[in-house]
Amino acid sequence: MGARMMMLRRAQGLTRNEANSWAQTSREASLKFPVFFTALFILGCSRAQVQEDTFIQHEASDSSVTDDITVETQTPPFTPEVEGGKVIVSNGFLTLTYDLETSRFSIKETRGESIMFGARHEASWLLEDSEHTLGASNMRTQDFDWHWETNAFGSGLRVTFSVSERDATLKTSFFIPEAKESLFLHSEVALPKGAKVLEINPIVARDSEEGGLFLGSGTSSAVVLDNGSDLYFDFVADISRVGEKKSLFHPPGYASNWNAAICTRLHKCLVAGFVTADRAFPIVATDFVEDEAPQINGEKALSLFDMRSIYKPWREVGADGTLSSELALLTFTSDPHQALVAYGQAISLAYNKRLWRGVPASWNSWGGGSGHNGYGADIDETLILMNLEYAREDYFPWGMDYFLIDDGWQDASGYWFPNKERFPDHDGENGMKWLARKIEEAGFIPGLWMALFRLDTSSQLYKDHPDWVLQTDPIGTAMLGKNERVLDLSHPQVQEYLKTVLNRVFHDWGYRWLKLDFGYYGLFGAKYYQEHMSAMEAY
Repeated sequence: MGARMMMLRRAQGLTRNEANSWAQTSREASLKFPVFFTALFILGCSRAQVQEDTFIQHEASDSSVTDDITVETQTPPFTPEVEGGKVIVSNGFLTLTYDLETSRFSIKETRGESIMFGARHEASWLLEDSEHTLGASNMRTQDFDWHWETNAFGSGLRVTFSVSERDATLKTSFFIPEAKESLFLHSEVALPKGAKVLEINPIVARDSEEGGLFLGSGTSSAVVLDNGSDLYFDFVADISRVGEKKSLFHPPGYASNWNAAICTRLHKCLVAGFVTADRAFPIVATDFVEDEAPQINGEKALSLFDMRSIYKPWREVGADGTLSSELALLTFTSDPHQALVAYGQAISLAYNKRLWRGVPASWNSWGGGSGHNGYGADIDETLILMNLEYAREDYFPWGMDYFLIDDGWQDASGYWFPNKERFPDHDGENGMKWLARKIEEAGFIPGLWMALFRLDTSSQLYKDHPDWVLQTDPIGTAMLGKNERVLDLSHPQVQEYLKTVLNRVFHDWGYRWLKLDFGYYGLFGAKYYQEHMSAMEAY
């Protein structure tokens, strides 16, 4: 069905069999993502100019608090060192080395051999229908800034590097927390007014440019746990050996949506992902090409490791001419399970959302789909009540707490009202409201399936509001059924309609659990009603 429950998958092992078990059973940590994200921007404060071969470093002169970020004035536990034209920062767990002459950098385990090396930053944009790229490749760094700060992720050192070319500037900021195996970073561009940004990529590490990722012995046979892939295939997570899969729509490499866990059989791992998704679609890309793979200590490394923020179809720079990538997080670890938990916690901190504790145990009427040992959409009130009684007797005593009615309850209008032949009213009370009350009386939390962003050309909703339909891109159009259409989530009237529907389902009917299916359809747009919006921003 392509349901996106938006749960974080966690790792429990590294061998092939263990990895398969990991993908099937990891459901312990889950996070409720907001439908509309709240922006998080972490900005630098003090500046140290890089002029010719002289580096003058200035710490912040006073303490200020802005957007829950405090710039500290006391002596920090660690500070940048400049040696031979390179800036080196270590918190005792990770070491960042940034070459000021080439603007390339590496991130290494301080007490291990795992390293992401030869990396650079990159941005591409359209201006007057001409595509431009600023690659920070073998470009001298103009600015180098640092200060110690406390933010939502803890206390740590923020260090920022800037490169410029003509009227474009690319600035990348690293936040290195105190005493942690993790590092945050994001890149920001400053461009001429009217520039339409296509991508901002905080990390581009490829063997063709003497870059890559090394996790020690066995890197070439490491496995990658994705969280959906290639942007469009956001409805299934998979695990595969590095280099086995290639992206169809977002090459080079294999593009995992949101985050990825890369692990060797010796439990040497990198968990990498984006903790924000406000305007760009976040992708973590990996690849291993035997003939291209660089070698470290006689062992082959991955030939590609990228962290990309893709603005689909594009995003115009702000009024001040700037636009930031999403915020990335990297963790070298021997415990990918815990690192993915920490990744989920970082998302909850970024958006000030409560982390969902425990495992939601649920009965679901779909049950594998019609013809696949399940009811599918062939359901009615009698069938639901029968299974509710069975669930109350057999599963409730053992901790099952959710009971969900899947596809088949709705009529064909597209307005998300019940099919009254299957779910009739009771003494004037709406059938779905009556059923939610029965589910709660049985001790369960009532849930409901909906595909809110999808509509059919035969529905009344489509006939009433053809102007609400999204203009889809060629790939999205190919993936849709003949009679399927998608709502334009940037349209103010669509937003009000969705609020009305959800208010009815949650507040009037009493459902407390939503299975949002085909949510990724909202990302299929070639052009949105609000043209300045990216697909992710509308979503």
